[in-house]
Amino acid sequence: MEAIGGVAVFLALLLAQARGWHPCERQCLPDEQPKNCYYQFTLGVSHLKCVHAESEECQRRMAMSINGYSPGPYISVCENDVITVDVKNILPAGMEASIHWHGLRQRGTPFMDGTPMVTQCPIHSGTTFTYRMKADRPGTFYYHAHSVSQQLDGLYGALIVRRGPETREKVMLLAPQLQQLTSFRSSPLNDLTVSDLKLTEHHIGNGSTTERIRLINAAALDCPLSIISDTVITALDGNPIKPTDAHHFLLYPGERMDIVPADLTILGRNMCDGYTITENIEAPVPEIDLPNYYNQFRSVSPIKLDKEAQRIYVPFDVTHYPHQDNDFRYKLGEVLSYTPPFIGDAAQFANLSFAYPSSPILTQREEVDDDMICTLERRARRCDSIKFCECVQILTLPYNTSVDLVLIDEGRNGNTDQVLHLHGYSFHLLAMSSFEEPVTADKIKSLIDLNLNLVKPIEKDTIVVPRKGYSVLRLKTDNPGYWLLESVASKARSGIGLEMLVHVPDPSGPLPVPKNFPRCRSLKPQDMVFMDE
Repeated sequence: MEAIGGVAVFLALLLAQARGWHPCERQCLPDEQPKNCYYQFTLGVSHLKCVHAESEECQRRMAMSINGYSPGPYISVCENDVITVDVKNILPAGMEASIHWHGLRQRGTPFMDGTPMVTQCPIHSGTTFTYRMKADRPGTFYYHAHSVSQQLDGLYGALIVRRGPETREKVMLLAPQLQQLTSFRSSPLNDLTVSDLKLTEHHIGNGSTTERIRLINAAALDCPLSIISDTVITALDGNPIKPTDAHHFLLYPGERMDIVPADLTILGRNMCDGYTITENIEAPVPEIDLPNYYNQFRSVSPIKLDKEAQRIYVPFDVTHYPHQDNDFRYKLGEVLSYTPPFIGDAAQFANLSFAYPSSPILTQREEVDDDMICTLERRARRCDSIKFCECVQILTLPYNTSVDLVLIDEGRNGNTDQVLHLHGYSFHLLAMSSFEEPVTADKIKSLIDLNLNLVKPIEKDTIVVPRKGYSVLRLKTDNPGYWLLESVASKARSGIGLEMLVHVPDPSGPLPVPKNFPRCRSLKPQDMVFMDE
């Protein structure tokens, strides 16, 4: 295995594995009553427990772990089961945490999405938070820490929701694995090193023939995977598609794919360039034209969408800020050594960087300062006199309406495909295109025809926006809440993530907050009282 260009990141293949039998990992029978599936997660830092390979490196390497393992417990349930997870945080140095359930729409349970200061308070060190959600549709999903550095350090695992008779299948969870913990580093995340290549397996069902492989790219880095295999693709992001023959296909961070089994060769790209799994490829691997690549897929659902929908243009780009530090304050209690808060490059929607609210906006909206709120068209009042603006950027969409989001990578300063994940929803991909030069939102608006595919478009929750191009997503806004739209890997590149909130108000009023749901807020000390001598 050889690193190219000195990039010290490698690709680890981790096949999700059960840590003992769980009663919810069973045959999914059509007339069976749903089960309540209970799990306990303890988040900590430990030497990895080696399941199959008792190597010296395995015993020595530290990682953030769930119940002592990384990846964490394999969750396998049946459709309509209720999943309850008690997450206890014993991470050191007072580190907060939360868990996002990637791909689960959380219908009726937006409080369980796992986005700190949006849907919940972060889980403080020494405390426990209970997640409870319904597995309302079958598919291939996964869970991970919302914090990028914690996900990189090992807090993630596979989550499979099954329907119907059990098949012989394999779950493959792929992620880069690093040589050192990143959560305690003061240096940028784009300067990373790795250790080795790990391989473990989890098989489902009986028999000798594997009928399906579920692939999950759980990377928090910019690590798309090129996969070489004569195979058939049957599902994308947990949604069935018309079986499609493929020889060379891509799997971007956050994406999942079900395939009919074959021998696989997996090649890391970008930050994982130079790392492979299984045999080496002698001939150069050709580039894939993204618009044509995604256009080959069709949903199995006989869906035909209306041509008319509300259209909203959402431009983004990388903005460069000079390395200039005008803040000479030293923060007491810092765990890490002090480094100047240089901004450098920041991926931004509409030239605005996202700041998390001071209180969870879903449950404590009245405690979020309106001066912090901004939109695609309006900067926050606090940003009137500063160039670099951080605000709670919110895109509000009307309830139960068809909306086309036109995501536009203007590409003036960035030259990387952006991978975006929308919490709380799946959407139909209607169009994708790219250009040879930077574009603007006005240019895209001037195009009379965006070549929308309205017949059997594929359904996803994670999508690529090609550099210097656009992707058009069709949403049916039927899931009220505050949902994060985020770039999967931009934080690891620059430290400042491409994020915004999509708000769908419930016309009948806010959902009732669960009983005894934790509350948190910005803490303002009382005025000091000075006593005369």
